[in-house]
Amino acid sequence: MVEQGRPVTGQTVQVILNESFNQVDLAFTVAAVSARILCMRRLLLIILIILSVSSLRAHDTVFLDGFPSVPLLEGFEEDADGRLIFDTVSGTISETTLYSQFQDPLVRYEKALRGLGWVCNRRNQKSECTLSGFLLVLRPESGQALHLKVTPGSPE
Repeated sequence: MVEQGRPVTGQTVQVILNESFNQVDLAFTVAAVSARILCMRRLLLIILIILSVSSLRAHDTVFLDGFPSVPLLEGFEEDADGRLIFDTVSGTISETTLYSQFQDPLVRYEKALRGLGWVCNRRNQKSECTLSGFLLVLRPESGQALHLKVTPGSPE
């Protein structure tokens, strides 16, 4: 910068201007780097959101045919040949048996069904669940099998 008491010459003005421009260039450089970092953060966030949605789609819930809002949980297999679905005047009645490696399949299904809006109540060794005018009865069978029966109506 200019020292006090020295006359200002063209060379001094040039030095002052150069120092000012260097400071301005530095400010623009810092702003550009900050903008790039912000842009990269946004891009990374978008990529993470896309990957999250993709992984959710990869694990879409599979629902049992003929059973309204009843999922086939991971670790359970259906005896598809044993599935019965028939229509009555009052609505559709469906039955099937699921097999799993879990010790208490009833507890797992009750928890999953409650998460989907079903209201479940234990009665003796079975569970009665209701949702939108449907009654779903879950009854453990020998081993780790679980029998499901859905009918129109509510528990008696």
